[in-house]
Amino acid sequence: MKKIIDTAASLTLVDVRDPTQFAMCKLQYSLSLPLRQILEAPDSASSFLRAKTALDSPIYVLCRRGADSRVATAELLKLGYSKACNVIGGLDAWRLSIDPEFPSY
Repeated sequence: MKKIIDTAASLTLVDVRDPTQFAMCKLQYSLSLPLRQILEAPDSASSFLRAKTALDSPIYVLCRRGADSRVATAELLKLGYSKACNVIGGLDAWRLSIDPEFPSY
C-alpha cells in the first residue's frame, strides 16, 4: 500500500469515511466520497468521480478498517469503475505497518 500512496498524486485515492472522520485525519491526495453518498446518490458519486478520473483508471478505495471500502468498491464496480480496488485494512493498517504517527480515533 505504501508504494501506491507514494505515487498518489498520479492516481485516484478515494476515502469513503464520513466527512467528520475525513476531517480528523486523511492521507495526502485522498478524495472524500462518503459511502453513504455512493449508496444513496450513485449518480452524484459517479459524476464526482468522472470529474476526477476515467472509468477505466485505477481507483483505490479506503476507510478506517476496510469494511466500508469493500462495500464502496463493490458499488463502484457496479457503476462501471472497472479498476476500483479495496485497500484491505484501511487506515488502521497504514498506521500499524507504515506510519505509526498517523492519527487514530
